[in-house]
Amino acid sequence: MPRIPAAVLLTILVLMGCASQQEIPQTRTDLDPSTDFRLFKTYRWFDGPFFYFDPATAEKSQYTYLRDAVNSALQKQNYDWQQFAATDLVLHIHSGMYASQPVTDWLTFNWYKPWWGAYGERVNVSRYAPGTFIIDVIQAKGTVLVWRGLIPGFFSEDGTILDPESVSTRINDAVSNLPEAIR
Repeated sequence: MPRIPAAVLLTILVLMGCASQQEIPQTRTDLDPSTDFRLFKTYRWFDGPFFYFDPATAEKSQYTYLRDAVNSALQKQNYDWQQFAATDLVLHIHSGMYASQPVTDWLTFNWYKPWWGAYGERVNVSRYAPGTFIIDVIQAKGTVLVWRGLIPGFFSEDGTILDPESVSTRINDAVSNLPEAIR
């Protein structure tokens, strides 16, 4: 029986190890550089309407779980959650879904600018990488989007969270890029 050199065996083992590891897509964030985040200390959660098929908001228990994870990350950044008071910011979570998204014909004043600012008869088509978890931070006064966190590879095709053990870590990673509230 021929003998396989140790270097060849080592190379095969390394390649097998690489093939079995899934690479977690990088979290990305973006902010409006003209925004003075020092002015913001409080936030509340957007209270709808939500797309009924959006994995981030469709099921109450999953929405609450994600909201609580984002709340925990925001507390580390010194933001205060005040759901039933006037606040500086409004938070909204949603997702890049696997199913094709409908074209939405807006007929009312709704949502926030610049991403969704519906006024009168407008059509909105929105696309994200499938399975992406999106955290939007909207300035309450003027309803302007000032920060966005994109966490790709978060949801499976059926809308469940792909890696529940990494939820807090991945959300903390994204929210850590939100400028800290000054006390």
